Amino acid sequence: MLRAVAVAAWLSLAPATTGALELQEGFERDWDAQVAPTCRSGRGTFVRRVVAGACGEPGSFAWNGEPGRAHGAPGCSEGSGCEENWVAVHRFEHFEAGGPFGTANRGVLEILTTREKQQSIAGRMRVDFHVHEDVPVAGAGEHYLIVHNLDLAETECPRDCAGVADTATSHGDGPDRYRWYGVIGGAFGEPADRDSPIHAGSVGFAVEVPRRVEEPGDRPNDLIDVSYLPYSVGGLGKAFPAGWYRIEIERTAEQYRYGVWRLEAGAFVPVVPDDGGSHERRFSAALLAGPLGRPLGPGYVGLTVAWFGGAARQGAHVDWDTLEVHW
Repeated sequence: MLRAVAVAAWLSLAPATTGALELQEGFERDWDAQVAPTCRSGRGTFVRRVVAGACGEPGSFAWNGEPGRAHGAPGCSEGSGCEENWVAVHRFEHFEAGGPFGTANRGVLEILTTREKQQSIAGRMRVDFHVHEDVPVAGAGEHYLIVHNLDLAETECPRDCAGVADTATSHGDGPDRYRWYGVIGGAFGEPADRDSPIHAGSVGFAVEVPRRVEEPGDRPNDLIDVSYLPYSVGGLGKAFPAGWYRIEIERTAEQYRYGVWRLEAGAFVPVVPDDGGSHERRFSAALLAGPLGRPLGPGYVGLTVAWFGGAARQGAHVDWDTLEVHW
């Protein structure tokens, strides 16, 4: 607790352009069930970001802070200040009809992100997240996004919290919308998405990278097929398993590495992919720049959830615990 508060205090005072980003956050600061966390964290480590086109309803209604013990958080162990440990909870609270799967959370994709920009394209980050039930695979599901080199720009939306701007991936609906490097975990693959290297009804983890957008309707990002790590309940491809996961991302000038672990009997152990491969995937960093023709510059670290699957997913949530960033 004291370490997290000290780090948060340091970030609120340190110049934004000094040194690399070194952060460990346990969500113990400014998270409670009574006050929207974004409105409490004007000077803190995290702020909420929303995509362009989300003016109107404040997006922060879908975030909450809850005691870590109630969610079995890895950082909440006996004798380590468990009663003061909180997790950031993102819920699928609303459903509106539209498209094959409805419009999740009224079209708002929310990002919980560090305030301070990364100082380099190279670095390492690690985060724990919890899925509270098996996510069915039916051409839609839930995406748990851990992103870096994310480019944000303030939108023209009115601010719903003093000192916390609504932002979007740069240029809103233009060709740079949603451009970031990161890892997707969960059940995904839409039947109509024929261009995706991960087919409909797939589950697991994959890396998404930005690509050129030359025509209206072009995908702003691509999934790297060599990075896909298939993982399902019992290896049967039927659902993404509930539980606590740990994802680590490392980017160097030469290569990109990410690994996935699962909490078992109080310890994180490597997951066993359905294809029998390793829980870590490595590939050339050139693959990150290839589809776009250039690498993304330094940006932000972000956590978010994209909800799919219509009204049947209402009430689902994902919990985020300790985030470590060394960029």
